[in-house]
Amino acid sequence: MNEEESIYLGNFLGVKPSEFNSANIIIFPVPYEGTVTYGSGTGNGPKAIIEASFHVELYDDELDYEPYLFGIHTLPELRKGFSRPDTMFRAVQEKGIELAESGKFIIMLGGEHSITSGMVSAFAKVYDNISVLQLDAHADLRNSYNGSLYNHACVMRRILDYCPIVQVGIRSLSMAEKRFIERSGLTVFFMKDIHKTDDWIDSAIDKLTENVYLTIDLDVLDPSIMPSVGTPEPDGMLWAELMNFIKKLSEKRKIIGCDIVELSPQTGNYAPDFLSAKLLYKVIGYKFLAQKIDQEKNKAEKETIIMNEIKNSNLTYILQITDSATGLSSAMKIDPKEFTSIRDIFDKYVKVIDNNIMSDKSSKNLSVIQDCIYNIDDDGELLDIFEGLIIRQYGDVVDFDSEPRFELVRTEDQSEFMLLDLSIDRTMITEEGNTYGYNVRKWKKNQEVFDNFVKECVIKEYGSEAEKIIRLDTQTEKMKFLHAVAKRIWEADFELYSRFIGEKIRFKDPSETLLNIIAGRGGTCTEKSSAMKMITDIYGFESEYLLAGPGAKGPFPVEPLRRMLSTFDFTLGKKYMIYWQHAALLYNVDGEDVMIDVTNGNVPFLFLTGYEIEELLRPQNKKSVKVRMVMEDEDFYYHVVPQDIPENLILAMQDWIEDVDLINVFDDGLGLLITKEYFVWPLMYHNDDDKLKEYDWWLEKKHEKNLPAVEILDNYSVPGLVASEFQEKYPQKFTDIIESAEYLAKRYNESYKESKDEPDYNVAFIFVKLKG
Repeated sequence: MNEEESIYLGNFLGVKPSEFNSANIIIFPVPYEGTVTYGSGTGNGPKAIIEASFHVELYDDELDYEPYLFGIHTLPELRKGFSRPDTMFRAVQEKGIELAESGKFIIMLGGEHSITSGMVSAFAKVYDNISVLQLDAHADLRNSYNGSLYNHACVMRRILDYCPIVQVGIRSLSMAEKRFIERSGLTVFFMKDIHKTDDWIDSAIDKLTENVYLTIDLDVLDPSIMPSVGTPEPDGMLWAELMNFIKKLSEKRKIIGCDIVELSPQTGNYAPDFLSAKLLYKVIGYKFLAQKIDQEKNKAEKETIIMNEIKNSNLTYILQITDSATGLSSAMKIDPKEFTSIRDIFDKYVKVIDNNIMSDKSSKNLSVIQDCIYNIDDDGELLDIFEGLIIRQYGDVVDFDSEPRFELVRTEDQSEFMLLDLSIDRTMITEEGNTYGYNVRKWKKNQEVFDNFVKECVIKEYGSEAEKIIRLDTQTEKMKFLHAVAKRIWEADFELYSRFIGEKIRFKDPSETLLNIIAGRGGTCTEKSSAMKMITDIYGFESEYLLAGPGAKGPFPVEPLRRMLSTFDFTLGKKYMIYWQHAALLYNVDGEDVMIDVTNGNVPFLFLTGYEIEELLRPQNKKSVKVRMVMEDEDFYYHVVPQDIPENLILAMQDWIEDVDLINVFDDGLGLLITKEYFVWPLMYHNDDDKLKEYDWWLEKKHEKNLPAVEILDNYSVPGLVASEFQEKYPQKFTDIIESAEYLAKRYNESYKESKDEPDYNVAFIFVKLKG
């Protein structure tokens, strides 16, 4: 592997990663082992620790809380600068400064111990009054080793250039190192002395400054519990001894950063890997237990008003609840006599919508929030709250059984009310949702509109037979029903402009897509397929998603795609992502398979049975579907897949991929509209030079691909010949596309501008005529 090629290993503990900005804990893997001199393999340490962490329980029984709730974000591995020890030092230092300045709790995973000096040098530039606590079997105080100042045997000598150190657990060193310790007056707690006294912990902590960087070489532990190190020195620390020390350290000092190094995984022996992961989680637990206690003390000092002190006041009580993933908020009046806990509030006011106590917009938003935070049964009814849902108030985690704390708010007109402002964090939900029940619930909310749509589809295709067909009594009637509905959805536009008008939904769920189609617009392949599946779920059809893509011959990469969906890191697996660029459906109709593709956008309408399906879906030597969506001829290959992949992909696009609206338009090259006759592309530019340069590119494509016409529309009130022709044929589409410009520019500037000083982007539209 190239040293620059980073790999994302997944989030520590296997939980959904918090965004970097909202996470309190950052895990930073550095798999460097360039100066190892005995047992090798430390380069595999970060991967082994993170994979083992997937099996660590999230609840800490000693501390009686779940430390992961403070938010964990795992970075991709750092591999830059691995060619030499000195370049590795500078690479870690450079990244370390950036991380230290974030103020978050940084935990670096090695790799060998030499990586620590670069990180400590970074922290010393950012923090004052810093010292390093080294837990290690070895002194690591050589000035140089094997010709390098940055060898792992020299790491603590280098750190002394930046701050004082305290060494604990030492039981192996050279005579030269012993003399250096005596000459320099270093504070060292040798293992042989630790065995002789009970007060060594307090003595060691007393020698440390207020801010402590903790470096843990795993060979500090006894080989009986930690054999997977390069030099397993006997007579090391045991688990309870180490935990007691770290716990007291966290109580008396501020641990500002940490690293765990020198794990060299052994094939078939996973216990040391698990111990390392557990150790990391305990460090987090102790660190944030102290912080949690401090927060509770600070809370008591804030000017908050506790429920039982104000229940008899005449003030109005307002609950505001915001979903952090979507940004949707709902506010309502609540009665303080109706609840004593946050759980009561959710049962009374969140689970049940009362239109008398909130606005129409709040009611609509709450309806969406409900569907995201509650389990749903097959009848579409809400059950209990998802396991792992986190409630926060001003950033602090709030227990469901705690008493609500209201803030007294005074408005500009001097009126007052009591506000309970809660946010919902869904990043740690561990349960799978019920897709079928979700669709049933969405259908019930718009049942009359949706039933009429289905009826109109069948009438359009089959006229007077419609009533009989909708009864679905025979296989033939079921086939006709599927064909009629699928054809209608296929006929709807393949478009993305509606994401930037109206409610500005960045990726529509099945219900929202169907409403959009009914309104005369459309959606993408995945949106339209999910809408089709919702309809047929309601009518009792058995179906599953198919995934496809241009050139995606197979075999289908199940595990890489699952990993991307569990980590939400889509930057390191682009070669796999072609396999989910397209979606279709496979039905079982009374024992007969039916394959349906409702995409459009110049993807042909597919309604296949029998051998035609077998040719497309067989595992090997499968046939493709020839597609020319815009300018390129492509071969689409379809795959039968485990359903968790498309379902989780759809969920990710609905809720978790923040820029999915822009990614689909620009990165995926789908533009705003693809029809048989036209392709509409948004041209984003700073100035006229930018605009003309890209327009020239499109003119070159016109000649290269022999396209009938290409035209730019930058003055929306004066369309040219092609745009005028489009406007005359499709007046509502033209109006919608022009309307999309304002919000599209806003979204693009939010996501693509690299600095505040960079000028804003403007929008023009390229109208490409695909057929004469």
